[in-house]
Amino acid sequence: MNVKLVMYSNETAVIISLIKKFWQSHNQYIPSYEEAFDDLTGWTKEGISYT
Repeated sequence: MNVKLVMYSNETAVIISLIKKFWQSHNQYIPSYEEAFDDLTGWTKEGISYT
């Protein structure tokens, strides 16, 4: 399976919402905005490779 990564811009609110929904559905936990934002910045920082 090939996955294409695309740079996001001006979509932070949408992405934060998706991250919160992910945690809610998989862990029955709703993170705060700050926790979700920390996930976003951690998962998208330079140098991260998931190969």
